[in-house]
Amino acid sequence: MPSPFQVFRRNQKTMMVVLTGLALFAFVLMDPLTQSSGGIPTSLLVVLLACALAGVAWIFGNQKGNGKDYAIVGALFGVALGLMIPQLTKPGPVVQTTVGSLSQEELTELIRQRQVANNFVGAAFAKTSENNFFSQPPYFNFFNHSGWSIEQDVVLGWLLNKEAEQQGIELSDEAVTKFISTFTIEKLGQGDFREILKSQLRVSEKVLYDILREQLRARMMQQMTGPKTVATPEQYWEFYRRLNVQAELDLTAVPVSAFVPQVKEPTDGELQAFFEQHKETFDNTVGPGVPGFRQPRKVRIAWLEADYETIEKTVPPVTDAEIEASYEENKETRWKNRRDIPAGPGGLTAPGSTPPASGSGTNGSGPSLTPPGGSSPATPETPATPEKPADKPATPEKPAEPADKPETPEKPATPGEDAKPEEEKKPASDSTDGGEAAAGTSASRISQVVFLQDDPAAADKPAEEAKPAEGDKPEAERKPVDAPQPGKPGETGDDTPETPATPPAAEIPEYQPLSEVRDQIRDEILRERTLAKMREKIDAAEQEMLNLSSDWFAAGEDDASRPSAEEMQKKLQAIAAEHNLVYGDTPLLSAQELSESEEYPIGKASEPVANPFERQNARSVLEELFAGRLEQLYTPALAEDPLTNNLFSYWKIADQNAHVPAFADEGIREQVLKAWKLVQARPLAQKRAEELAEKVRQTKAPMPEVLAEETVTGEKGADGLQLTVQSTPPFSWMRSSTAASPMPFSRQPPRMSDVAGVDGAGQAFMETVFQKLKEGETGVAPNHDLSVYYTVQVTRQIPDAPGVELMREQFLASGGQLFLMSQFGGSPVAYLALEQQREATARWIQELVEDKYQIQFAEREDPRTASR
Repeated sequence: MPSPFQVFRRNQKTMMVVLTGLALFAFVLMDPLTQSSGGIPTSLLVVLLACALAGVAWIFGNQKGNGKDYAIVGALFGVALGLMIPQLTKPGPVVQTTVGSLSQEELTELIRQRQVANNFVGAAFAKTSENNFFSQPPYFNFFNHSGWSIEQDVVLGWLLNKEAEQQGIELSDEAVTKFISTFTIEKLGQGDFREILKSQLRVSEKVLYDILREQLRARMMQQMTGPKTVATPEQYWEFYRRLNVQAELDLTAVPVSAFVPQVKEPTDGELQAFFEQHKETFDNTVGPGVPGFRQPRKVRIAWLEADYETIEKTVPPVTDAEIEASYEENKETRWKNRRDIPAGPGGLTAPGSTPPASGSGTNGSGPSLTPPGGSSPATPETPATPEKPADKPATPEKPAEPADKPETPEKPATPGEDAKPEEEKKPASDSTDGGEAAAGTSASRISQVVFLQDDPAAADKPAEEAKPAEGDKPEAERKPVDAPQPGKPGETGDDTPETPATPPAAEIPEYQPLSEVRDQIRDEILRERTLAKMREKIDAAEQEMLNLSSDWFAAGEDDASRPSAEEMQKKLQAIAAEHNLVYGDTPLLSAQELSESEEYPIGKASEPVANPFERQNARSVLEELFAGRLEQLYTPALAEDPLTNNLFSYWKIADQNAHVPAFADEGIREQVLKAWKLVQARPLAQKRAEELAEKVRQTKAPMPEVLAEETVTGEKGADGLQLTVQSTPPFSWMRSSTAASPMPFSRQPPRMSDVAGVDGAGQAFMETVFQKLKEGETGVAPNHDLSVYYTVQVTRQIPDAPGVELMREQFLASGGQLFLMSQFGGSPVAYLALEQQREATARWIQELVEDKYQIQFAEREDPRTASR
């Protein structure tokens, strides 16, 4: 009986050729194809199976002399199998809507297209950003909210595109070109355009235009069907009132948690029903105080920290020789005194120069210049009437005597003109150096001072002061006098003006003395050394982390040689000990928990920048952690704490996707029980706050007196928590932010005011204070999440009711000038109007998602706690 392997021996050469070809194809082409598409494309699978089965069938058919027919049958069978396999193995849709569904592959492609479009917009804007009046690139997104993901946004765009197709809306290439020209202000050249396509996007021009066409058409559909709010003058007045009307309160807090012990324990059935009702939503997102048990995305990170104080102790001390060398090196650029800057308040003359003669400043051209550094403000040579200061200090008890000293006769003045300088001279007689310096000011400044003068003595004798202005005094009475000595304004010298009594100004040294800047230089050198050593250590640690990361990625997910999380932790701790760094890690934390944590300062860090002014554009640690993929573990990155200058080299060691938990999951029952009790305790806290408010109304006395003996729950004795009444400073409903805006020529939008003594005042609190209560009235207002109820009494409204009504009339009479766009960006009132539009858009999108399209995302079986 012949061996069944004879067919292989007879056709071993042919089969070897086929096998070699398939191997080459698999090793050379298969890997790039599968990596780029996320799996084997259906067309490629059909070709591969057709070729493989045709070859095998040809081998068997060739023995019977009919290899060609067998090959054709094998190829057809391979084609059929290639078409069936994707359908049999195709996963279910990840998105379902009323107009269709999307698979994971289709959703990924939509995200890729959005990224290509936004990457192009950002790159093109960057190349034309100089003198571009657009404040930021016009990125494609339909709604920007913390709970709104890119998956939801691209699905909404896909649905809007489908609706545009149904209505026959099309965009030409010219429309796409016009969009590009508009936001680049027609400055994007063909060279830059091709460079972006080739080096950054790696797509063809046709593909880019098709992607932009889809994005623009969806945006156009949103503009056509979305809500458009137009604020009325009355609404603008309400926005203006929220920014400008203030209130002062007396208030006391009634926390809901204080009444939880009075709530009975629930049954398991009640807890289960409560969980089912709120499991799909996040906490406090549906409405104020509405619980939610959907778990947000959480990450766990580990890091190495270069602590500034620790590293500074290891830096060698700065020597005197180094300080002196640094001083000499930077003497010309840093420590040289500028002699062109006056040393005195009114001096402009260079040091050592001789002041002008006493009579030289009487031509009406302005005051004489005085040497800096001395007592020049007290000298009489500079004013237009040099003899006046001498007479006044000499006889301060006779204010009328300076009136005998007129202006110089070569420029006669009218009595009205002369009265102004004389009025200025009169109060100057009662002053010392400051008064004499005032006499040396220009005529324009003297005139301004006259309007502020309230000296009755100056107003008593206007006629007497006006007479000398006619030039009637003989020339002999207008002789110059010496300046008084510094600190002795009442003394005068002899009648000869040959030498001034003021000592010459001290000469300014050419350089600041080393003794004055020695400590500053030492601190700067020490700081530079410390930061350099910190950077050296953290760079070395990052390199070792990169080596560990490469080894971790090189080992497959199922490879037993891949280090575990515990092993990676031990290796990181060894690196920390080697480089004198601090090791740290966190439990699973959400973005909010990490940013608000005082225990983990890395949550407030951002990527290091060389220029501190560029820090506002630096990518934060939170963005790096939560914007990346779930699989992006053990990828080191650097960060810097802007407050302490500490440096971090960190990576993500676990990433748990947002998911709906099961009631049996660890910690969920406790979370549900706590939320249930708080909800049940709210009516008790509100009732107690109302009782306190009614007591204040009935007694009509100040709240601190009425509630002095009251407790939070009303229980008397040692067990009752005493109420505390606080008085708030004035606050408005909204306030304009004083922080610098990251965008040039624009301002930060207004935000709700923080109220002293209130844990998160929300809309309900502000509505109670500013709309429901008047000055002197008392009421109850909750905070933003209904965890505290406040008994509040409006002690003062600024302005009062008549003042508010007058403000309203003036606002409406202004014809809108008070709320028009300001010169540099929108006014706060305009921002509030835009917020109204944003809220309307949010309601519209919610209607699309829940009612019209009924968008549902398939829940993943595994919440993907990606920790390996």
